Amino acid sequence: MNISSPSLTRFLLVATSAALLAACSSDGGGEEQTGFLKVGITDAPVDEAAAVVVKFTGVELKPKGGSAFSIDFATPKSLDLIQLQGEDRAMLLDGEEILAGEYEWMRLKVEADPNVAGDSYLQLETSGAACEIRIPSGDQTGLKLIRGFTIGAGTTTDFTIDFDLRKSLVAPPGQTTIVDTCDNQAYLLKPVLRIVDN
Repeated sequence: MNISSPSLTRFLLVATSAALLAACSSDGGGEEQTGFLKVGITDAPVDEAAAVVVKFTGVELKPKGGSAFSIDFATPKSLDLIQLQGEDRAMLLDGEEILAGEYEWMRLKVEADPNVAGDSYLQLETSGAACEIRIPSGDQTGLKLIRGFTIGAGTTTDFTIDFDLRKSLVAPPGQTTIVDTCDNQAYLLKPVLRIVDN
């Protein structure tokens, strides 16, 4: 069968367009691809404390070249870090779907106001008293982890954040609270954190 030159041109244009459309649909139809993020918490042991409870309210992420966004928990998660040792960990995010790509940092959002009873606290092993914890800049910047990471399309990225409470908790003179406990002494949590890529 003979095809005239104009008909041949139209045929090639249609075939090329169909091939391009098929290629686009194979990579998600031009839609942004996503991956999944898991973030767990664990801890190294600390002396003299029966419990170290930190109240987490969400996780903030900063994509490279984009604006930071938050994944806020419907209900804050109060976690006793003393119970999370060795292989034990508690999940802050467990397969959260987010955009794939490079990220500049992660921030754990916490509530740790030393003048508010029961948000984040340390329970002494000897007396059982619950002492208030203050995290420097915790209410503004939370626990910021300055480390870049990549979320792969269609894959799960799994991190464990390891607190070293033995190096993190101090009771400095002058660090006081209006909460009537522990002789109004507030503890300072200056977290020594290590992020582990599982």
